[in-house]
Amino acid sequence: MAILEFLATVLELAGTGVGLYSGLLALSRRRGAPTSGDSGRSDDTAAPAADPAASRRDADGEPD
Repeated sequence: MAILEFLATVLELAGTGVGLYSGLLALSRRRGAPTSGDSGRSDDTAAPAADPAASRRDADGEPD
């Protein structure tokens, strides 16, 4: 019986460790921190494409 209790404790502690690690990993990704193998840039932070027609508009938004 003591062996089963010991194994249950080990599994519980291992599960807690995995839960903490995955939680910290999720937090770091949410804050935008780069993870291993990540360049730190994602597609949603890329600069928007330039609007070629914007340079042909004057201050009131009308085309020249």
